[in-house]
Amino acid sequence: MPIRAIVTTALLMLCAFSTEAADFKNQKLALQGSGIDCGLDFSTDGKSVDLFLPTGEMCAPLMSLRSKWLDANTLLLVEKTSHDDLTPPRTFIYKVKSVQGQRVVLTEIWTGWGEQADQDQEYLLEAH
Repeated sequence: MPIRAIVTTALLMLCAFSTEAADFKNQKLALQGSGIDCGLDFSTDGKSVDLFLPTGEMCAPLMSLRSKWLDANTLLLVEKTSHDDLTPPRTFIYKVKSVQGQRVVLTEIWTGWGEQADQDQEYLLEAH
């Protein structure tokens, strides 16, 4: 096998390894730059996620979400509890951009009204 084919095969295997679905079960993705421990808190089975956002110097639970992996790198989060019968549940779509050690970068794909750019958010992976 020529050296070029070996290198190409090795690179493809490395890329495939780095794009496998991240397993965030029983872990927390702490939002970097918030100064406090906020972010996404995954349940033991990974099917439930609590979203915590910074409110001043504290971290407040914003909502409980159910999670579903759409593919190896795309995570769908859907609000569990309805606030009224007129509005649909809030949804969030995240694409795993990179996982390097404890550092996780997710791209939040805009799902709201109007035009907004997708945003990269950096998190620190923490075990419970």
